[in-house]
Amino acid sequence: MMEKKIVLITGASSGIGEGCARKFAMNGYRLILNGRNVEKLNAVKKELLEKYGADVYLLPFDVRDRQAAHAALESLPEEWKAVDILVNNAGLVIGVDKEHEGNLDEWDIVIDTNVKALLAMTRLVVPGMVERGRGHVINMGSIAGDYAYPGGSVYCACKAAVKALSDGLRIDLVDTPIRVTNIKPGLVETNFSVVRFRGNREAADNVYKGIRPLTGDDIAEVVYFAAAVPEHIQIAEVLVMPANQATGTIVSRKQNLYKDMINFLFGVLLLTGSLLAQNVCVSTPKTSLVLSAPEGGTLRHLYYGNRLSEADLQNISAAEANHAAYPEYGLNAPVETALAVKHA
Repeated sequence: MMEKKIVLITGASSGIGEGCARKFAMNGYRLILNGRNVEKLNAVKKELLEKYGADVYLLPFDVRDRQAAHAALESLPEEWKAVDILVNNAGLVIGVDKEHEGNLDEWDIVIDTNVKALLAMTRLVVPGMVERGRGHVINMGSIAGDYAYPGGSVYCACKAAVKALSDGLRIDLVDTPIRVTNIKPGLVETNFSVVRFRGNREAADNVYKGIRPLTGDDIAEVVYFAAAVPEHIQIAEVLVMPANQATGTIVSRKQNLYKDMINFLFGVLLLTGSLLAQNVCVSTPKTSLVLSAPEGGTLRHLYYGNRLSEADLQNISAAEANHAAYPEYGLNAPVETALAVKHA
């Protein structure tokens, strides 16, 4: 029976890290899960044990603390020391400030988490991989490393560094069997944006409006694929985005049709209620609606206020009455002449 591989995942208490833990667990890997929130780590461990019978070892520490990281890895029981796959996932960004207006202390946190912690974990784990002659480092980069965007220069620089570090490590390990992969997600809906907007959930939700973003589980599928291919195959880099995202800043956002319909119906009710100065019974081959226009209004008010097409107006008796009386005015014909058909 093949020995189960050991996967060490940083930032495993939520988001992409949690998704990776779930994906590797359901496929029989042994897991070392790192994170700062012990309560969340315990909840993840409980889920993986109950659903998949997974073998999980928790290693809570702040990846920015190099001494804590060293001590934690040294404390691993002997049967857990031989890490086969390191997923450097821990990362964050705080704020959307311009580079000349940003907070230096927040930048320290961002750089320490995304770059220096990744370097420290790599330095602590990879020598053992080289010694054993097997291993895989999977770094969590970002599309932000390829495309800078407003208010994100420091984070973009960090993820550009992740790409450079991944490429450099791959070069350094070229004479070994160790593989190095850089995963670069686009829009992924996790707690990431909440942290970026300093806890403002509404602002975070707006990032994903009008598009179906990726999830942590989606990225985990890509991570697992890179890890599970035959060992002579090295997937160096993967850029993965939602279907309607083209670059870091070019996204096609769709209108919420359900919301638009509700707004339309509400508008009709509002017109018939609060603006009831003139009533017109609108009869088309398919429907009848009571519409209204403000005092002294014209057919144009009906046309725009109720979102009727010009073709619809040709089937409305009110429109015919107005066109008959005021053919030269078209949609500017007064609504008053349509009163003759308001009870039709």
